[in-house]
Amino acid sequence: MSFFLRFESIEKSFGDKKVLDGVTLGLARGECVALLGESGCGKTSLLNIAAGFLKADSGRLTCDGQPLDDGPLHVPPRRRGFGMVFQDFSLWPHMTIGRNVGFGLELHGFNRADREAKARQALERVGLAGRENDYPTQLSGGQQQRVAIARAIVVEPRLLLLDEPLSALDARMRDELRDEIARMVRSLGITALYVTHDQTEALTVAHRVAVMRNGRIEQEATPEEIYINPANAFVATFLGAANILNNGAFMLRRESVEIYPGGAGDIPPGFDVLQGHCLISRYVGGRYEVTIETHSGELLRGYSPEALAPGSPASARFAQSARRSFGGSA
Repeated sequence: MSFFLRFESIEKSFGDKKVLDGVTLGLARGECVALLGESGCGKTSLLNIAAGFLKADSGRLTCDGQPLDDGPLHVPPRRRGFGMVFQDFSLWPHMTIGRNVGFGLELHGFNRADREAKARQALERVGLAGRENDYPTQLSGGQQQRVAIARAIVVEPRLLLLDEPLSALDARMRDELRDEIARMVRSLGITALYVTHDQTEALTVAHRVAVMRNGRIEQEATPEEIYINPANAFVATFLGAANILNNGAFMLRRESVEIYPGGAGDIPPGFDVLQGHCLISRYVGGRYEVTIETHSGELLRGYSPEALAPGSPASARFAQSARRSFGGSA
């Protein structure tokens, strides 16, 4: 694959703490890649190296074949032609929405008529047509983040960088704007690097996901591949909805496990059963999510159509084909 943006063996330390440890990653033109990981894993540092806010200690960053960070060379942020969306919106409260969006165009020398026309068009793209004369305080948090996105795309950036853009919003706003960002990225064909700690965001928005831990990429794949075939126990558990069994030898997706009260009973061909007792049973809408402790002492989560009493005997049934070793084999 030919990459539009390319990180090659990127290293970065702060004092004696190494935050990036030989990261290599590429983005194709028009592709959205999500950097997914826990706080402190290095994802925001990698984004800031892309933006030019940080310089790599070693390694090479190129965009469209041109070096941006390579040895002593460091192209400053203003010359990279990238757009940035921050988690805290960073809007100017004394400016109208239209002026906030058009401010970057003003710095690029566009005349007032062109700035206003382009700002209106960008606001239409994020669902805020007609709000250009309002002020940030008149908008909800979700609407303010839409303005921040419009401000980033109005200058037609070569690359869009998004740093936890939904983390400051409530759950309903996050869901709405997450889907809107996914739609916009695909419809506009924007090349984007998206930082998040939220698994659903990464799987929804990105064409590919890079799961990071301790400054390294643990796995890089499409959302489908990384969810179905995680490379290791860390990736499986971080993405959620996975049971790790036999001391990490294999995994079971939570939705593959049927839990019911009592003993094993008849076992259908092609199925395995583990027995134990119920620890937690909670209603999750139309069914119960149940955690049992098996007789071997392992925890197993699955779903039941009925509530189970804590401490009561319980069994977990799953198809043998649902059990997967890491790397994709059953």
